Amino acid sequence: MRNVSLQWPSASELDSLVKKSGGSFIFAATLMNVIRKGSGLPKNRLKEALTAEAGLDTLYTQVLSDAQRDHNFERVIGTVMLLRDTMSITSLAQLLRLQSEEIVQTLLGVQPILMIPGDDNQSIQLCHTSLRDFLTSQSRSNQFFIPPIHHFSITIDCPINRSGAAGEGHFL
Repeated sequence: MRNVSLQWPSASELDSLVKKSGGSFIFAATLMNVIRKGSGLPKNRLKEALTAEAGLDTLYTQVLSDAQRDHNFERVIGTVMLLRDTMSITSLAQLLRLQSEEIVQTLLGVQPILMIPGDDNQSIQLCHTSLRDFLTSQSRSNQFFIPPIHHFSITIDCPINRSGAAGEGHFL
């Protein structure tokens, strides 16, 4: 950021971002997360944000499109979206039989729309619940849609305790 002027973003760019948000705080906050935490240079992300269509669905699509997708991506994101309660990185890793580092690596690309804790024992949080609504609506999310059948995958991953009851009760 040392090559970026101290007046960044400029007053006119900031004004354009405010107008684009249309008074929606969650859109403005998510837009700023995309600019600050997304992949690539912040000044290039700002240019993209200024020319992109307004709306959370557009931002969600942009972040998911830009995210590096490893072989765990759909499984990790789908599980985070469909759990009834939030889960820590450590617990999610145990559920999915992955290492905590694999969970974090998978989530880094979607950091503008998910809050990844600094401590693996703290919960992964959605920046806004509309992300879950977006990803579970095929007409809105298209190729990023998480189908209801993913609940079955979570059930298969769920460890069974000694009494025969399912794990921690994080899902429906």
